[in-house]
Amino acid sequence: NFSGGAKLSYSAGEIEPEELTAFEVGIWSGTITLKNASDNASITVQTMAPPNIEGISNSFNVQPNDLHYLNLSGIEPTYLIDSAIPLEITAEDMYGNIITNYQGTFSLSDDTQTIEPSVGTFTSGKFIGSVIISRAKPHIKITVTSAGKTALSDLFTTLIDDDTGGIVTGEAGDEKTTVEIDRQTLPSDFYITIDPDPQQQRLDINLADSALTHDLTSRGI
Repeated sequence: NFSGGAKLSYSAGEIEPEELTAFEVGIWSGTITLKNASDNASITVQTMAPPNIEGISNSFNVQPNDLHYLNLSGIEPTYLIDSAIPLEITAEDMYGNIITNYQGTFSLSDDTQTIEPSVGTFTSGKFIGSVIISRAKPHIKITVTSAGKTALSDLFTTLIDDDTGGIVTGEAGDEKTTVEIDRQTLPSDFYITIDPDPQQQRLDINLADSALTHDLTSRGI
């Protein structure tokens, strides 16, 4: 004749619903959703009213759901061209569980169109490795695609290693800094990133025999 309510808890994480109502003749019938994959999991049910009687299910395994999205992590703000860029890619279900039986392939691309390798394979739902990008460019991203799902990396910048002697600058804090560029040691197209002092109102750039003055306040820099 029990018609009260009960609370549910799941040993591995989230469960829906967390409360059961509308017992009829001591029986509740319905469906529940478990959001965390786990081995040897269990469900505990406890009546809401004293004496708070508790029951625990048998142990069981919960497998991840189908592929819902990809997660690409591990990206830092800057990298040198032709140097290893560590990547970690995971195949996950709608609740963020790594799909440990996923062995699919994936493709990689980037905004410079120079990424290598451009294909790979998941092992137990993960890929941990590295790629190389061979062109310098600011604010780029890596795109990974597998089974119709796509993920984008955080934005980052690829730089030329100034140890090649291609770029020589003055010391930080100099009133004037000279940047000398040896075009013979650099690729045909390259970028120079300038981060001016935020207190500075103007930035004077001399390009060979031409002078360029940029009004920083005009663009809100």
